[in-house]
Amino acid sequence: MKKMFLSLATIAFVATGALTVTSCGSDDSTTPINEGDDNPGGGDSTFSWGGSNYNVDTTIMGYIGTENGATVYNIDTDGDEEGDTLMTQWIVGSYDGVDYQNASDLVQTNILVPVGGEGENLVMIYPQESETVYLARTIVILGGELAAPLETDQISGFDIEFNVVDEDNETVDYTTSTTFTSGTVSVDFDGALDGYYYFTQSGGKGTSHRALLGGEAVKSIDNTNIVTLNNTNVVKLN
Repeated sequence: MKKMFLSLATIAFVATGALTVTSCGSDDSTTPINEGDDNPGGGDSTFSWGGSNYNVDTTIMGYIGTENGATVYNIDTDGDEEGDTLMTQWIVGSYDGVDYQNASDLVQTNILVPVGGEGENLVMIYPQESETVYLARTIVILGGELAAPLETDQISGFDIEFNVVDEDNETVDYTTSTTFTSGTVSVDFDGALDGYYYFTQSGGKGTSHRALLGGEAVKSIDNTNIVTLNNTNVVKLN
């Protein structure tokens, strides 16, 4: 069973700043897949918020990093105010429209995924194959405006489950939900996958973190780009 955790401090860490996204090019690596859906991509895809349902038709996936690979975050998972678990941060965004950058309705979930290996031999673990994931943040955009989180919002619940990512990385079947003080957003997606990409942090606030598609990226971990986040208390959800 997948273990899911809520990282309170990392929500504050990524709450501001625009995101730029660049496409991952094809290489000889194999992306892990989950199996169990006889017809991936053949279902209805929606998210619910505030008592209304919204159609979505595409999910974009990628990690925060550079053209050299994924940024590694050294996260405090045991509350001793020192980084102790190396993770990559992934973006899973479901939207309706022509592209992610211009989508007016969007649910974006940022999750932290522990890496494999140790030392200089770190191995990227994809979200759909990891047994443990942590929530960094979730945002809800409706009509091009930020609906959640509000300034007073706290997060008290989170889950995510990848049922299948097809072997050609063209479709994804997953569910996720996040409970804010102001309400719960739930995504039930079975459709087109747009991935994989790398996202880079840049200046900006609010809903300005839209992706700008660029060149190819390597599907690897950038060992030279390790960010230590101290005072990061990760809380397991009950």
